[in-house]
Amino acid sequence: MNLRTAVFAMMVAVEVLSGSATAGESGGNAPRARGISAAELLRNRTWDGKPVDNSQFMPIRPSKLPADEFVGTLRVGQVEMTTDVPLSNRYPFRVELARQSVEPFFFEGADAKLFPPVRLEFFTSEGALVPVIRQVIRPPLADRAKGRYESFWDIVVDPGKVWKEDRDGGWNRASFPFALVSSLDGDTRNGLATFLYREGKVSDLRFQIVQQTQPYMQLDKFTAWGQAPLTFGAGSVSGLEGLRAQYRAELEARYPMRPFPELAAKYKGKLDGFGDGIKANSHLGSALVVDRVIYYLPMETPYGVYPYMENLRYGIWSVSKTFVAGVAMLRLAEKFGPGVYNERLLDYFTPAENNSGHQGWEKVRFTHCIDMNTGMGSPQGYWTRKDVNSWYYAYTVKDKLKHLFTEPDLPQGPGEKFVYNDEDIWILGVTMDRYLKKREGPEASVLRMLAKEVYGNIGVFHFVTTTTYTDDGTTPGLPHFSWGFLPTMDDLAKICDLMHRRGLEHGVQLLHQGKMRDYFVEGAKKPIEGFMMGSGYQDYRDPADANRQWIIPAPGGMGGHQVVLMPNKTTALRFAKDGSPSPEAMISASNNLRPFKDFK
Repeated sequence: MNLRTAVFAMMVAVEVLSGSATAGESGGNAPRARGISAAELLRNRTWDGKPVDNSQFMPIRPSKLPADEFVGTLRVGQVEMTTDVPLSNRYPFRVELARQSVEPFFFEGADAKLFPPVRLEFFTSEGALVPVIRQVIRPPLADRAKGRYESFWDIVVDPGKVWKEDRDGGWNRASFPFALVSSLDGDTRNGLATFLYREGKVSDLRFQIVQQTQPYMQLDKFTAWGQAPLTFGAGSVSGLEGLRAQYRAELEARYPMRPFPELAAKYKGKLDGFGDGIKANSHLGSALVVDRVIYYLPMETPYGVYPYMENLRYGIWSVSKTFVAGVAMLRLAEKFGPGVYNERLLDYFTPAENNSGHQGWEKVRFTHCIDMNTGMGSPQGYWTRKDVNSWYYAYTVKDKLKHLFTEPDLPQGPGEKFVYNDEDIWILGVTMDRYLKKREGPEASVLRMLAKEVYGNIGVFHFVTTTTYTDDGTTPGLPHFSWGFLPTMDDLAKICDLMHRRGLEHGVQLLHQGKMRDYFVEGAKKPIEGFMMGSGYQDYRDPADANRQWIIPAPGGMGGHQVVLMPNKTTALRFAKDGSPSPEAMISASNNLRPFKDFK
């Protein structure tokens, strides 16, 4: 997809994202027809229509802010979705592999056609509809085990809008973005929802799922739509004024989002190749981050551009290795010294947990895990190992460990050969958590450290990731570390800028500076096997001087996600579901904008 292809979509997207001065209206200057009528939403679930343009989930002129606020709890009823393609028979073939060793396999009967029943607590703040819980919302594991929760999906909900249109007979409208996810997986099914409310009453909830990142566990790529029963419980939200103050602070901390053609027009011709090579039906959005401004191209869907780009969460798969596991290691090194990289892995596991049956793990250190050269795995690729799906689908750390240590011992020892392996990163995450508990006490956790000490300090108020389950089946466990991070563009822009500053935030060193220098290799110095800290690298030669070369950090994820940290302190983001070309076009565009040779 080239820049010209994107300009028309951007003209629509800018209208939707920027909105009006009051309620964020979409569309042109003239009033447009309302595609989701109040009558349809008030039909009590008899609606059997089709998806509409995404702009119909946004205010349409003329509109205004509601006079009354919305505070309370919505209960969404389970409903079967209509889909554009038939879904797999509940689960793909991989369940057969998992069932062999994961007992009981609670997810086996889960139905991907069912929109999940969920309890959502909201409040309003100056025209925004804000959910109280901004993490993955999932049922207790016991509810899945006993068949009380039938849907395959968990859900993440982010802020939307409230407004009033004269045509709605006194009702207020609300909409919000959401993503259907799985706690065991790393993809997102991005959707939109809307409903009416007034005087303690609500309509049904209209929703449509319009795009997705690359799936794995539930293999189908689909769009879906439906109308779910909705009930409302008015009442106070605990700590309401504090939550409103936090949301205002969140908005103030956000990087501005501007349309990419605006930057391209300013630097005529220099950025023309930025979007070259990517298939239009694979592209899920991209951006170039320059001086804390996100110049973006939108997510396109079969029903128009996605209107909530600022709150759109991406399942970025293996990019998580860098920004969850890698960042955690850098934080531990800053807190306790770089010697943490040389900690011995097995010092944090009991002999009973290590069921490997060989001595291969004896010399493995933290540093071998983060660079994926532990000497463990399968020469043909770790997904060929018989037990790997059982490890992937296990719910708890305890159950995952039963399958993790069964990895075979490779001929090469630790530090000798890079072998791509999710399990290396995951076992490191478990060990980091145990290391932190040993240093700070049993209440410490890597998840909390990342959320509070790193991401919270750079203006990321909600560090969202899928996790394992804990023994009680309700509280979050550990991140999956190799996958599961669900960031927005703003989240990634901020953590990359922290890396550009070598871990320094407002005079405070959050990440270890020396280890950051190892990550940002200088010139053509290449890290072991081209991989470090869960991140791949991209070779780039200056077109004006073939002797000038850079090795550029470029973490990638399944489906074609790319995050590229340029030598000139800019960052390129690309999200895709069916593959991406080499990031060289984005790198060249950034170099045209600010020549790398001028930066050290």
